[in-house]
Amino acid sequence: MNRIRQCLLVMTLAVFTAWAQPEPMSGKTALQFLSDVKIGWNLGNTMDALRQLSGQDTVALETAWGRPPATQELFNGVIESGFDLARIPVTWTGHIGPAPDYKLSEERLARVAEIVGYAKTAGAKAVIINVHHDGHGNNHASWLRMSNVITRGTTNVNTAVKNELQDKLSKVWTQIAEYFKDYGDYLIFEVMNEVHAGGWGDDASSASYQNEQDVLFDWSQAALNAIRATGGNNIARFVAVPGLGGTEPNVVQRAHNRGKLIPNDGGNGTDKLIVKAHFYTPKPYTVNIAATNARHTWGAQTDIDQLNTNMNILKTLFIDEGIAVYIGECGAPTNRRATLGVNVGGVAITREHQENHIDYMSSVAKTMRTNSIIPVFWDDGGNFKILERSTTPAGTTAGKPLPGGFAAEVLDEMMTELADITSIKTRPTAAAVQNAQWSISRANGGVYLRGPASVESARVFLYDIRGRQAGKYNYVNNQPVIMNNQKISKGNYFLVVRNISSGKQVYKTKLAIVN
Repeated sequence: MNRIRQCLLVMTLAVFTAWAQPEPMSGKTALQFLSDVKIGWNLGNTMDALRQLSGQDTVALETAWGRPPATQELFNGVIESGFDLARIPVTWTGHIGPAPDYKLSEERLARVAEIVGYAKTAGAKAVIINVHHDGHGNNHASWLRMSNVITRGTTNVNTAVKNELQDKLSKVWTQIAEYFKDYGDYLIFEVMNEVHAGGWGDDASSASYQNEQDVLFDWSQAALNAIRATGGNNIARFVAVPGLGGTEPNVVQRAHNRGKLIPNDGGNGTDKLIVKAHFYTPKPYTVNIAATNARHTWGAQTDIDQLNTNMNILKTLFIDEGIAVYIGECGAPTNRRATLGVNVGGVAITREHQENHIDYMSSVAKTMRTNSIIPVFWDDGGNFKILERSTTPAGTTAGKPLPGGFAAEVLDEMMTELADITSIKTRPTAAAVQNAQWSISRANGGVYLRGPASVESARVFLYDIRGRQAGKYNYVNNQPVIMNNQKISKGNYFLVVRNISSGKQVYKTKLAIVN
């Protein structure tokens, strides 16, 4: 009997030891790791939401802003929709105990872990968690309030309060890191979000600006030190650091130029660090659409140049130096422009406005990825909603756009632009090939693609709405491509051809396979 007990004990310990083993790490640098990621999605206004009731303490509550609790079904839909990174903004306000320990709620940590698990189970390549509305200017009764440290527009710094908040941030991150230290490096820690003293990082001429940069840098360093000190997989976990406030590319650039952006990570160098920026440019088109200077058109050369300039800043400063970058929030209010004729900021939405919006979203996604930067689109389930959060109304699927709706158009275009599309080969003299006309026709059970005489040969690809290749065809000597319907499932597709020398799109169309 004793021998049986001993055997059972050994077996139990073996099982427990196997279960308790840390998850494997990739061994890659952050830039290498993120090179395999295409596009991210934010679970916005959910775990970051706050309940603020008169006479009661403010507390982060998952459903406080009207979004349903996150589910496995939601994340299944998110990944099936083509996203492969999930950012889970988390606010900890109301779940932190008193000084000096600042003990985090086990229930809160467990719920965050559960949602991380949803994303990983669904197939996400990377998951980001952070400290979100805890430090957010003067808003949301945040505790990591830089305005309590710095009087904006002056050189005054309250060092005692700065150190007190730094200690609290360190202890919060120590507990988060300890809880998740056995997770693989697909789990990324983002130390803060949109922390500023009231100017959103835009007022570089303010007397307080450099002090704000300095305080944020010290807090980033303290958070990083706390994470690394917990050991385990956290020694080499990817950690993202932000710029001030809105952390737009120019804000990040200013901090980096002063040496006040990227903290010291010891022997890791910069290999395990990520620069976290946001991109809501131009703001009258994205976040300020109710303002008097709001606009609903985008796509002029100045707009395109502005996008390219901003991404080039990040590529030159960081990507080219081996430092990873993701855009933690970007996008525009898809849901606000979804209905023709609706009045937004005094303007009735037209189809032209919608087409501009599609161009903006797809151009942002493509330009970022072209520069090796990961776009993580903001989806708050409201104005910026792309994906539905539940199965209501009937016919909707959690994690997918409303069938046949404007968001589906937007997502289709974004995913098509990010697809791995092989370009066409043209004759050297075909300077005007990018303006050439292509045509599609149906006959004898097949779909025929015909191109212009200027195209010598091409490889034509068919993609589903999530950017996955559904068919590949040769276009040779101006002979029509024959696509056999019987080999392709019913559904909506994109057929895309690009110029091999310029990379510009030659032809693209939607194609519905109905039989």
